[in-house]
Amino acid sequence: MASDSWYASQAACNSASESCGASRIHTAMYGPSPKSQTSKSIDEVNPNAYQQYLIKLKADGYAKSTITVIHSSARLMFQHGIRKGLIKNNPTAGATIPKDKRESRKPGMKRVALPKQVKGTSVRKYHFAPTKNVQSERVISYGETVQKALNQLKAWQDNERSSAKDFNPNDNFVFWSEYPGYPISLNRIVRMMQRVLQAGNLPLNITPHSFRHTHVSLLAENPKVSLPQIQARIGHKSNSKVTEAIYLHVTKQRQMQLADDFEWAINN
Repeated sequence: MASDSWYASQAACNSASESCGASRIHTAMYGPSPKSQTSKSIDEVNPNAYQQYLIKLKADGYAKSTITVIHSSARLMFQHGIRKGLIKNNPTAGATIPKDKRESRKPGMKRVALPKQVKGTSVRKYHFAPTKNVQSERVISYGETVQKALNQLKAWQDNERSSAKDFNPNDNFVFWSEYPGYPISLNRIVRMMQRVLQAGNLPLNITPHSFRHTHVSLLAENPKVSLPQIQARIGHKSNSKVTEAIYLHVTKQRQMQLADDFEWAINN
């Protein structure tokens, strides 16, 4: 078959170009040689077989990043086959890379080492769901001011716990709703903040999420704090463009101020 001869012409290729990916992908899916009993020609690869191949890579323990590279190489390889007139369709089209499975837990279950967030139809009917990435669950440090505030909050909660008629004993939440022991809803936090903004005659477009940007800006002003340290603290990935943009904006201003500081130093 024409596709067999095309595959054979690629078998000795050692480069990383798209046309040289055939031997690697074909060997992984169907065997070391298209002439072997277990192998198939390139035009016999269908979307279902290719999707099962990606699933098998995940089951064999390959990392998502590795599977992504293999998938990209396969897509380019089959595109090359289409341009050569050897195949009509690209079997990688529509294929998806298997995701990591994350289990949720019910209220009262033992804490598991999985990122989680609280969701539900009401504060009393909540459940734990995975967060959007593994960086969201992290350990951070805080200063004396925050410690004092948390101590005051805990003292008040201890008093409420002893007198409450309906208390949630399942999970030890830091911030409660109007029902003792139950988690506060995100909508309630937004409404509380809106009332504070109105009382202070401040812009109403400020949201709780805005404080994350403020956090980054204040840390970036400290020359002792690096970008990776900030990203780890707020739960952003190391390649986060959002954090990097804020950090670079602040540090650029600091660089301009350094020129003034140097000018003052040499003239005094």
